[in-house]
Amino acid sequence: MDTLIERCAGIDIGKDEVVACVRTPNPDGRRRVKQ
Repeated sequence: MDTLIERCAGIDIGKDEVVACVRTPNPDGRRRVKQ
């Protein structure tokens, strides 16, 4: 059985910038949204 994580986040810290991404489920529950 595979484990499904509904929400996740990541951060990339570079020398000149910081980038963050959050994935959350759509209201329909079928796809994910990246912000």
